[in-house]
This record gives sequence, structure tokens and C-alpha cells, in this order.
Amino acid sequence: MKINPNLSSKTYINSLLDKIPVKPEAERIRYRGMTILVTMPCWNEEGKAGVGVQAVPRDLVDVVCVVDNGSIDRTADEAKVAGALVISHPNNPGAGGGIRTGLQYGRRNGYDLLAVLAGLDDQVPSRQVLEHNLIGSINLPEYCQQM
Repeated sequence: MKINPNLSSKTYINSLLDKIPVKPEAERIRYRGMTILVTMPCWNEEGKAGVGVQAVPRDLVDVVCVVDNGSIDRTADEAKVAGALVISHPNNPGAGGGIRTGLQYGRRNGYDLLAVLAGLDDQVPSRQVLEHNLIGSINLPEYCQQM
């Protein structure tokens, strides 16, 4: 597999994101007052991506953003059917390019918390783990002051 480094450039990613719909802030699901986006980079994860998307608790997470890294199978279709927002790269930018794409989508559209999960169905954490790691262990004002 040949990875094209230009596909993970900020300029290329932004041009790709310009074509992706954005949910208005007023319609977003909020958990403890915050909007959460989970990005799942995937490459040829048919049979796993949809299960992974469905495992994310949707009363906790507003958007599951699957970044399809140039898959040649039905990964993107499966993720869409499962309820994900799908961003498709025409070729594989590598795992880092997929992560960067999803996080950039979240940043430019004003999500409060961004998380990355593997696109494999067996690596989606339980609701309790998600709540603790995304919300429970972070005192946001204190954390932001330390940055």
C-alpha cells in the first residue's frame, strides 16, 4: 500500500471538509452541556465499522465521524447505514491522516470535545469507560488553565 503524504496536508483536508455537511449547533446532542465528536479512521473495515459506530452511545456523543481512508470494500456505506457522518479520502492518507481529518472536522465546526476510537468493533469502549474518560476525569476549567 502506497501512502500519499499530500492527502494529510492541512490544505487538502480543508478542501475535503468544505464539501461535508455540518449539523447546526442548536440541533446537536449535548452531554453535560458539551458537544462531543468521535472520529473513527477506517481502512477496509467492512463488517466491523458499522458495529463500531452502533456501539457508541448516541445520547453521549453527537457525531460519530468515520474517516474512510481509501477503502476498496464497503466500509463507507456500512458506516453511513449505521448512522455515521462519513468523510472519504480517495486514497489512503495513513492512520494519522485519517485521525487528522476527523479532528480537523470537529475543530472547525466547534465541537467541545473530540475523541478518537479505532474503527474496529472490538475496540469500542463501554459507555462507562467513555463517560469517565471523556467527561469524568477532566476538570475542564482547570485543564484549560494548564495548557
